[in-house]
Amino acid sequence: MSSQYQSILKATSIFGGTQFIQILVGLVRSKFVALLIGTVGMGLNSIYTSSLWVFITIFGMGVNMSVVKDLSNAYEQNDWQRYAIITIAFRRLLFVLSIAGTVFVMLFSPLLSEWSFGDRKHVFSFCALSFLLFFTLLSQGNTAVLVSSRRIKSVATCTLIGSIVSLLVSIPFFYFMRLEGVVPGIVFSAMGNYVVTYIFARKVEMVKVFQSMKEWWSLSWPLITLGFAMVVSSLLASLVNYLINLSITRYGSLSDLGLYGAGFAITIQTLTMVFASMGSDYFPRLSGVMNDKVRMNQTMNEQTEVVLLLSVPILLVFMLFSPLVVRILLSEEFLPVTSFVRVLCLGMLLRAASYALGYASFAKGDRKVYFLLEGVYGNFSNLMFSVIMYYLWGLSGLAWSFVCHFFLYYIVVRVVDSKRYGYQASNSVNKLILLSVLLMCLFLVISYLLPKVWYYSIGSVATMVVCVCFLKSLNDKTGFVNAILCRIKK
Repeated sequence: MSSQYQSILKATSIFGGTQFIQILVGLVRSKFVALLIGTVGMGLNSIYTSSLWVFITIFGMGVNMSVVKDLSNAYEQNDWQRYAIITIAFRRLLFVLSIAGTVFVMLFSPLLSEWSFGDRKHVFSFCALSFLLFFTLLSQGNTAVLVSSRRIKSVATCTLIGSIVSLLVSIPFFYFMRLEGVVPGIVFSAMGNYVVTYIFARKVEMVKVFQSMKEWWSLSWPLITLGFAMVVSSLLASLVNYLINLSITRYGSLSDLGLYGAGFAITIQTLTMVFASMGSDYFPRLSGVMNDKVRMNQTMNEQTEVVLLLSVPILLVFMLFSPLVVRILLSEEFLPVTSFVRVLCLGMLLRAASYALGYASFAKGDRKVYFLLEGVYGNFSNLMFSVIMYYLWGLSGLAWSFVCHFFLYYIVVRVVDSKRYGYQASNSVNKLILLSVLLMCLFLVISYLLPKVWYYSIGSVATMVVCVCFLKSLNDKTGFVNAILCRIKK
């Protein structure tokens, strides 16, 4: 039983639980927004935040992710001197970027007001919202320091408390100021979240070091170049998503777009809790061992195993009861999306299988490969399959395009990792991937062939058997059942 298996499951459970509570907090916040400021207020909140998040992405330059690679390497080698030097350089860089972004938004607030509302009545609002960018970037910096120092519980606790504080801070503004409280509610929520992250991040002890401007820039430039590749890839993904939506409205209808968006949203949520730990736990662990092929292979293979052992039972249950889930989360009007969702589940499995492999190039700091793989190939493949297959087969074609995209992506990223970094999938990983794909395909086939009564009867029994087998295998690797029993006894 590897201690790393236990670490992976522990991180997944912590971040998964945090993600679940965050979703609940988000639902509560949406309810208060709807009750206190109505649809107009929700619209304002959406326009303001979506507008500013573009600039948060651009001026953040992805350095909050790129710095984790260097900090994790220093942490893994117990090089506290270098850890402190990189942290100081990163914090100074992020402060400069935050100031630059804040000033930029203030200067261009008249244009932002015109683009968003068609007039200049909201100039002051956008000037005030520039502080959302400032506090959000600094909060991301504090979180990056916690992540790189392996403070899993602190990151999760910080995220949870930050969400609750943001909720509690914004409600009074909505209650007393109504629509006028939207902007201060957003800004002070971001400020409250920053204070929480600052309190936790300052607990990370570091040695005192001096750093000249020349040293600061020599350390900052690599962070910017690697982070820039991530930002461009993210912006390309947003552009591709827009083009896919545009294609659906052009070749189909708004109804198809609504079904596509709703079905995709609820399917993505199924594995959100499983993927939540990837950026905060797996990425820093992988970054710290990328120069050691044996430990790198062990880390990637074990992460893939745990992700699949957790994902398959969740996806099978979701596939089986998708009509019920659609009724609960959406409405009966969206029931035509059921078969679409079931096919997406197969695509989500392939995405889960490739997820751990996709981090390798970024963890290595191989920005050219990362950009070509994620930014160029990944987005082009997604756009090509989506547009062509929707044109040919409609909504079902979109679901199968997702499957085809991630099937090819898995093959490409596995070949790249093998040739470039020396990755070798273990026999257990190969067998688990093959078994998982066969199970998902079998369940998908019988959903089309069998009458509903037989499908739900056989499917329920089969799902139960698979869940027991997969969870037993997970317990053999992590011993989570004994850990739970020990906690209960205490």
